[in-house]
Amino acid sequence: RVLRSAERVYEVLDAPVPVREPAAPADAPSSPFPLEVRGLSARYPGAHHDALRSLDLTLVPGRRIAVVGPSGSGKT
Repeated sequence: RVLRSAERVYEVLDAPVPVREPAAPADAPSSPFPLEVRGLSARYPGAHHDALRSLDLTLVPGRRIAVVGPSGSGKT
């Protein structure tokens, strides 16, 4: 069990970094709104097609959004 636990720790440590930090981060905004997402695409591991493709979204205070679709369509 100890050996398997150590192997798992090394798997995690050796995994690629999922996000690259910018060389010069931008200053944080004074307010989180509006929050804008442009061109977001996502694909499940092993999938051949994107679950999301080129999603644009703007969130503003006081408004609501809904993510709708059939069961199993990847809303989670």
